Amino acid sequence: MNRQCAQLAGAKVFRKLDARSGFWQIPLAEETCLLTPFVTPFRRYCFNKLPFGKPSAPEHFQKRMSRILEGLKGAICLVGDVLISGRNQEEHDAPSYPDSWSHI
Repeated sequence: MNRQCAQLAGAKVFRKLDARSGFWQIPLAEETCLLTPFVTPFRRYCFNKLPFGKPSAPEHFQKRMSRILEGLKGAICLVGDVLISGRNQEEHDAPSYPDSWSHI
């Protein structure tokens, strides 16, 4: 968190992107799925994607997003949102160029 806050030093232009349904984008390994059962009146199910409500889910999501955004200057993940910052409009817009996102 301290490293992320340090990236904001001197920034004057900000944009927040909501990683809506972000947890549902992270697949679970088959052996992990078996640890997430829930029962309905009709049958028993297991999650195939990272579910909300599991104690380690936010930490796992944060780590995954940090890896995705690594190397993109001014782009950080804070609890389900991506914050893009820059000292001016040009620096702020730089991570938005398509080539910047090619590793995702």
